[in-house]
This record gives sequence, C-alpha cells and structure tokens, in this order.
Amino acid sequence: MREENYLIPIINSDCRKAEQRVGSKNKLIFMVTTKMKSEIKYGVLIIYPVGNLLAGQNTDSVIESIMNHFYSGSKKVLFNMSEVDFMNSNGLALLLLTLSKVRTRGGEIALCSISDQTKQLLQITKLTSIFMVFVQEADAISYLNR
Repeated sequence: MREENYLIPIINSDCRKAEQRVGSKNKLIFMVTTKMKSEIKYGVLIIYPVGNLLAGQNTDSVIESIMNHFYSGSKKVLFNMSEVDFMNSNGLALLLLTLSKVRTRGGEIALCSISDQTKQLLQITKLTSIFMVFVQEADAISYLNR
C-alpha cells in the first residue's frame, strides 16, 4: 500500500503552528498532516484518506497523485472514508475536483464507509445525487466494475 503525506494549511487551534514568510513579514499559519494511503484492487484505485480531510493550497498535489494513478490505467477511483475523522467544505471541494477530473477523462468515482458527519455534509450540500456512496468497500468495487 502506498502512503503519501501532505501538509495542508488550515486555521485550527488544535494543529501544529508554523511560520511562513509572506513578503517582508512572517505570517503565523496552522498546518495539519493529511495522509493518503492508496492501493489498486480489482482494477479500482482505492484512496484511503486518514485523519481530517481539510483541503487547502496543496490540493493540487493530492489531485496530481490521484491522476498519476489514473493515467497508469485505472479509470475507477474509490475514496474509502473509513479513517476520516472530520471533513469540511474544503474536503468536499477536493472530492468534487477529483470527480470532475476523473469523469472528464471517462472515469468513475465512488465513496464508501463514510461517517455520519460526512453523510450529513453530503446531504446538506445535495451531493448525494452526484456521488455514489456505499457502506462497504466490496459493494463500491462491484459497482465500479459493472
């Protein structure tokens, strides 16, 4: 299983503090490490985000990594959300951007094992009509391989 780390800036007092030089001033920012494990099962690229899915300016790095797998042959992407503790609207933006890029290139995307909080977020934003959501990973893989 492949694991990648991304430093993503967020504003949250529970996160590690870091300073970033902006122009002539140092600006205090907060960082959180989002880990994404990935593997290919039955021709499906499965992404396992770990921790809080809070996207930021490094969203492009995450998308690029996913698209590299996509270009290597797998046109089916599954986000297994079982290890996601929390996701905000920026995390949704990451999923939507991935969805757009994958579908534009003739692929398909699905989600599985989402928390109640993520399910509620998808319902409030009416994204349950856009994303195929499954309880079990095996069901999502079967759907993607139909």
